[in-house]
Amino acid sequence: TLSSPGGSFELGFFTTNSSGKQYVGIWFQKVTPRVIVLVANREKPVSSPMASLTISSNGSLVLLNGKQDPVWSSEGDLTSNKCRAELLDTGNLVLVDNVTGEYVWQSFEHLGDTMLPLTSLMYDTPHNRKRVLTSWRSETDPSPGDFVAEITPQVPSQGIIWKGSSPYWRSGPWAGTRFTGIPEMDESYINPLGMVQDVVNGTGVFAFCVLRNFNLSSIKLTSEGSLRIQRYEGTKW
Repeated sequence: TLSSPGGSFELGFFTTNSSGKQYVGIWFQKVTPRVIVLVANREKPVSSPMASLTISSNGSLVLLNGKQDPVWSSEGDLTSNKCRAELLDTGNLVLVDNVTGEYVWQSFEHLGDTMLPLTSLMYDTPHNRKRVLTSWRSETDPSPGDFVAEITPQVPSQGIIWKGSSPYWRSGPWAGTRFTGIPEMDESYINPLGMVQDVVNGTGVFAFCVLRNFNLSSIKLTSEGSLRIQRYEGTKW
């Protein structure tokens, strides 16, 4: 496995049940039972005990099965033959160009069902791009499930969860510090969320900031279609 410098996160292979299917994931290193925050190959598990994660000659992260065939790749926008992979204490797995120091690829731009502090959902209407959360199929199956959470490009934006092609839940519009449709977000709520919209350029970013004094926190879209903002308090979430 690969550990972040401060021991907050760990990267490695894991399995969710007795099926023998192996996934590459990132999890909180000091939390039991294990909480997975990212799965790389959620659609393509490997079953060979000889699978490996490596950096290819062009600088991409590549998951190889027992026959050394590629199963999953990071496929960064930039490629370099002088790269290294680092797991940061934020939980961000980054591919760094050794020459320029630039991030060739980072896991924070490829979310699964979980947002960590410093991650964001986004939309870029002119380029038809967006970053969303996609639920697991079930608690033991990380393949993409029925639910997708995203922010809408309307002004002001709101959060929406889709079940297939149908709206399943709405947050109500963003009102500067909170969503108007969530009663819990009243004046006393310490809000770890922030929204920035650029109306002219048709872009928007919804960011998860750090909860005060709680590094072990996350936003999770469950396989049942609910969004949970949660923090770890030593023995429980």
